[in-house]
Amino acid sequence: MAVQAYDKALSLDPNHNATWVNKGIALYKKGNYEDAIKLYDKAIEMDTKLASTWYNKGVTLIALGRHQEAMQAFEKAIEINPKEDLAWHGKGYMLILSEQYDNALQLFGKAIQVNPGRGWAWNNMGITLDKLRLYDDAIKAFNKAIEINPKSARAWHNKANSLYNLGKYEESMRTYNKAMELDPLLYAGVKK
Repeated sequence: MAVQAYDKALSLDPNHNATWVNKGIALYKKGNYEDAIKLYDKAIEMDTKLASTWYNKGVTLIALGRHQEAMQAFEKAIEINPKEDLAWHGKGYMLILSEQYDNALQLFGKAIQVNPGRGWAWNNMGITLDKLRLYDDAIKAFNKAIEINPKSARAWHNKANSLYNLGKYEESMRTYNKAMELDPLLYAGVKK
């Protein structure tokens, strides 16, 4: 439905950059990644200086498994706008995938410095700290993520993992239960 609405808007004004980007996002959400990339490229042709377009392209490239290109898109977004916290986060996520945890931690720190109100940035910082076996610090990051978004089953789940890694099994079990209460499908293998 959204895609058709964007088609109509583009038929009225094909030079409206944001409409190309928004249609790309709608296609991304439907799993049409290649088509989304084409629309982001069209938007970039129209205006190369929109960091958010480069960020969206990077996210879509991750979904396609084109990690090097995704990293380049995030770097371009940061070059255009160093205050684009999403791009810092995207670049950090790429480094988690390549197990470069120390570097990822720095990038999540930068994303949080730019915008401390994004719970998922704190969550991914916690994941990175957990990978570095800095469990107490990871729990602090997860607590911040939960403070921002108390309904984030992922943050509760990840906190439970760190508690478990610290040997705090009872507290870990209570925290896993909280995650399951928030999202019963989290442990059913249904959600990513």
